[in-house]
Amino acid sequence: MEHQLWKAIVVILTGLDKRRKSTAFDFSDEDIVKVYYWSVIHDRPTCWACSSKHWPIYLRKRSLPSPTTMSRRLRSPSVVALLNALESRVVAPKQPGLFWTIDGKPLTIGGCSKDRQAGYGRAAGCKAKGYKIHAIVGPSGSIASWRLAPMNKDERVMAARMLRTAPIQGYVVADRKDRNEIERRFGQLTNWGGGLSCLPAWVRTHRRVRRWVQAKLVLTALKRSNLTRTYVT
Repeated sequence: MEHQLWKAIVVILTGLDKRRKSTAFDFSDEDIVKVYYWSVIHDRPTCWACSSKHWPIYLRKRSLPSPTTMSRRLRSPSVVALLNALESRVVAPKQPGLFWTIDGKPLTIGGCSKDRQAGYGRAAGCKAKGYKIHAIVGPSGSIASWRLAPMNKDERVMAARMLRTAPIQGYVVADRKDRNEIERRFGQLTNWGGGLSCLPAWVRTHRRVRRWVQAKLVLTALKRSNLTRTYVT
């Protein structure tokens, strides 16, 4: 499955990044995104993917960016734009829908974490520290809009912000109206091995958490669709 997901990412990136490789860098934006997704697919830190021994034998001859280069380039506007374009290509709804669910999913971290951007709030039946993903999800699992906020951010505030900008029409079911339907749709994000679950120890601060969640949403959408079957060799 990991190989299929990564092959799908590579094919989509080839169609998205049509710009010439900049002479100012040894690695293109596409190369940086490929290495990052290799680490996320395997639930490993970014530095893990910077070592050739963690790649298939037929890909070990290619040069890889250093962890420092990855950290710097992942923050660059061009790479962020490419990550967002990849998300829009895979995650965004392909067809208009009439029925949407909106809710938040807690992403907990350890209580002793020094992440100052995380917050304490309500999780699954308890209080916990971390972040929360707020999303508007369609019947097919497509995500019309999502945002990341500290755990203590009011879900009603985040819902109002998303509804103002989400390109949707129809009915929106909130938390207390149809709990089973909401749990089913949000459960699709976590019910497989590479899905979105508790944040690993190396994913801290809002910027890194958002990037990790974004990648997990893309991978989940690819797994749910037929895209991975298309790109299998």
